[in-house]
Amino acid sequence: MDESLNPLEALQQGSKSRQRWAAFVLEYVKEFSIKNAAVAANYTYDSARHVLGRKEVRKAINFLVEDAGRTTNVTPEVTLKELSIAAFFDPSSLFDGDGQLLKISELPPEVTKAISSIDVVTKLDDDGVSVSIAKIRFVDKLGALNTIARHLNMFKEENKSSIVALSDILNQIDGSSKGLPEPVND
Repeated sequence: MDESLNPLEALQQGSKSRQRWAAFVLEYVKEFSIKNAAVAANYTYDSARHVLGRKEVRKAINFLVEDAGRTTNVTPEVTLKELSIAAFFDPSSLFDGDGQLLKISELPPEVTKAISSIDVVTKLDDDGVSVSIAKIRFVDKLGALNTIARHLNMFKEENKSSIVALSDILNQIDGSSKGLPEPVND
């Protein structure tokens, strides 16, 4: 086997069965569906699961996934940065010093990235003057915060010990830890 080939090319230039594995890999990375990839590569579901377990196939899949991340600039760092923008966005940055909504072209990129949609409705007021009303929706701040917290393992099982400790402290203070979970004995 030629060492200069990437893992997918190595499959594609191999035997007929390896070429079939390559077809499976190319379909699998589209949706990460064993069923769909099995149909496309003409495997039974069980055979496809077996193929998916092969070291050469896993290498080719990993190569394609990593390559997609490199070529699209979707990296863990970029993803975390985008989540941070959504999580820590301050809506007051949409307005100038007088409280007027800034034009979209005047907003910095980190502000526009936190906006999921803008609806502008134009109406006539009582005097017949055209008035525009902007409805701005933001990305899910709580969802972004939860995703970041999970990534940083802030919801680990060990954090249950702080609940138990709080329960103990409240019991010592006034004997009431009502509503708190019972201490877990390991």
